[in-house]
Amino acid sequence: MMSTMKAASQNIQQRIRNLADDYFSFLARNFPVMCASDEFHFMPRVEEACQFYDSLDSMEEAEIINCTRRLKVWENETERMLENHAWQSTVQKRNDETMLQAYSDLHLLKSSISALLIEFEYKKSWKHNPLLYLKIGFIGIDHALQKPSASKRETLERARKRLETMPTLLNRARENLDVVPEIYLRGALDMADDCRAYLEEIPKSSPENGELSSAAAKAAAALAIFRDHLSHVRPGAASPMNPKMLLEKTVRDHFQLGLTIPEIMGVARTQWDENLHVLEELGSRATTEGGWLALYDSMRPCELRNMDIIELYRQEYRRLQNHFNSLWSFWKEEEARLHICETPRYLRSIRASASFSAAFSRDSREDSFFYITTVLPDEEESKSLNSRLHREYLFLTAHETCPGHHYLDHIRRNIPNSVRRQIESPLFYEGWATFAESLLLETGYTKDTREKIVFHKRNLWRAARCLVDVGLTAGLMDMEEARRLLMTSGFSEDEATSQIRRFRLNPGYQLCYSLGLHEILKLKRNYGTLLGNDRFHLLLLKGGELPFSLIDLHMKILA
Repeated sequence: MMSTMKAASQNIQQRIRNLADDYFSFLARNFPVMCASDEFHFMPRVEEACQFYDSLDSMEEAEIINCTRRLKVWENETERMLENHAWQSTVQKRNDETMLQAYSDLHLLKSSISALLIEFEYKKSWKHNPLLYLKIGFIGIDHALQKPSASKRETLERARKRLETMPTLLNRARENLDVVPEIYLRGALDMADDCRAYLEEIPKSSPENGELSSAAAKAAAALAIFRDHLSHVRPGAASPMNPKMLLEKTVRDHFQLGLTIPEIMGVARTQWDENLHVLEELGSRATTEGGWLALYDSMRPCELRNMDIIELYRQEYRRLQNHFNSLWSFWKEEEARLHICETPRYLRSIRASASFSAAFSRDSREDSFFYITTVLPDEEESKSLNSRLHREYLFLTAHETCPGHHYLDHIRRNIPNSVRRQIESPLFYEGWATFAESLLLETGYTKDTREKIVFHKRNLWRAARCLVDVGLTAGLMDMEEARRLLMTSGFSEDEATSQIRRFRLNPGYQLCYSLGLHEILKLKRNYGTLLGNDRFHLLLLKGGELPFSLIDLHMKILA
């Protein structure tokens, strides 16, 4: 009997490995740029893509249609495998760790496949979003120039090939794009201007390479034609699927979370009320008139005012690194390569002022980046941004580096299990980074009252982002109410409007911060004491970015 069960277990594990290998290899060959970049949250980080740094994702319509067919075959296969085995009963009754791991891998694959089907078949972003093509093209060129290579000659050669493919990609964009919503159109025009400036910088880095300069000039000409085309496009409202239904499908199939839209709004509203209550209480104790927001606005230590922002964040990263290395015995964050630098020109219009860009392979030479934008076109906006970067540097650094995104990504890329290593979940990813900020208070890294105001203000802002994202997408909120929420969170009317515009570029993503935090805190309440802090964090981080119901199942068995 035991040998029969063991054979069945080995058979299902092999089937899952075969499915995963086919899935990952297909994506790497067809979408090498998207697989290698965390800008495309719906795509797994497939390591095989490093073999194709000299080619761009073709985005030919026939290939995308073929991709959706293949995805449906894999989706059906995962569903059949889940239906044909009494997984839940087997795992819970026998505490079978091997079967639990296989069950988790299969669900993670299913969630990844669902994310791609949502993007390609339901959202049809390739027919409506010109930003998709600009990101593929210019992230692709940046990767060709920056990713590890055997020699400078190889680097320049693959960059040349990607530059030469750019006109084809942008022509395909013109062929594919149908109705383009105004929010995407405006974003693409801004990004195209930044991309043009980025292209002008490439020949300067290798002036002796005439072929690279020629390829960059041809890419720039194609970009100019594409931008001119966009400037004459009449914006429309693309709705291949009802936005509310699409959001529900994302939460159910991609995030594999059994919450309704009203329940998600309830989670965010509770977080909003709790953080606002704490802020008002902290503000009432201060001698400064104007409450907590005035106290926040007055924060900017004298010693930091004239300090270079990039250097400030580099120093803070080193301090956080030392702090958490001394606390957590399960991993020493010393060997991971991280650069903290200005946001590349071509990304400034689409990235937040502070953002993380992870290495995607296990190549020890590959770098991760913490990008910071310190200069905006408008001088007053730049001053406001710099003030915020100074006030929030503790929590921003923790969120983006240690113990946040950088910590999590480095651990994920070293998981032996290839499925867990290559698939991310935006809900887990942003939830962990938000939770990471709370660890500064929990571990005693900071006890300052004004830093507590920064912490709760940031959580208030994230709750607002969730409410705005879900509220606007589901038709439960209008623009004016969305602006008021963000203004109450401490932003000017112009800043609030600009943020909403950026949120709308990727509906359904902003909810990940508050909702992911909610799920992690729920796990910690249930298992933190039973497992102990070290073991809880170890299981959470090293288990992969699984759906939270599966993490709960793992912890229930191990507690």
